Amino acid sequence: MNKKRTNIFWGIILILCALILVLSQLGLLGGMRISVWKVFLSLILIAVAVKSLLVRSFAGIFFPAAFLCILFDEVLGITALTPWTVLLVALLLSIAFSMIFKGRSGLGYEAGHHGWQHFDGEEYRNIVDEQDGEVVRSSCSFSGIIKYVNSDHFKKAYVKNSFGSTKIYFDKAVIQGEEAEIQVDNSFGEIELFLPKEWQVINKVNCAFAGVDEKNSKPAGVENRRVYLTGGTSFGEVTILYV
Repeated sequence: MNKKRTNIFWGIILILCALILVLSQLGLLGGMRISVWKVFLSLILIAVAVKSLLVRSFAGIFFPAAFLCILFDEVLGITALTPWTVLLVALLLSIAFSMIFKGRSGLGYEAGHHGWQHFDGEEYRNIVDEQDGEVVRSSCSFSGIIKYVNSDHFKKAYVKNSFGSTKIYFDKAVIQGEEAEIQVDNSFGEIELFLPKEWQVINKVNCAFAGVDEKNSKPAGVENRRVYLTGGTSFGEVTILYV
């Protein structure tokens, strides 16, 4: 979604919120009164869901929907289901959809590429250290992966992590041009990216009940390559560590 369309979308949402507030206070919604804080909290939840939908992060879609159900349970007539039933349903749906659509996250995975391997089992039982091409990929669910990227012409990485833990070392990756991209899709898990201190990271990750942290200080003025960190993370964490 480009910037113009994003502005139009949120402009319409804000107008609808203002209209709902006015109608509610005037008693024109059948006696239903909606508080200001509920409207703005709903706006935040809608924003989270929309961003998660763009990167197909299922936890970021189902949990905001569950919280909206909790906020408006009386209006919807579902007080018997809130809060724990709808939260459990959101969790089960997040897990189910992550399993069903595993490897089809909308990140543009190309069929037939074998630069990455997927492992299930005990955490970090498997370590992948092999030659990679320009584009590399990772998909981890309910497990742990440690991957060493060995690429002489690194351009892009797709990293998907769901209910797992992924550690990826880029210290042996070489960017021949001026920039590269690492796209993440993380839900209910942790991704740790070990990057060369010479890389300048430009963070463009969409966060839903999650965050992106940078650890390990690096000397000022050492950056000579730009790396765009894109994608989304929900109910999890992405950590950048410089080596």
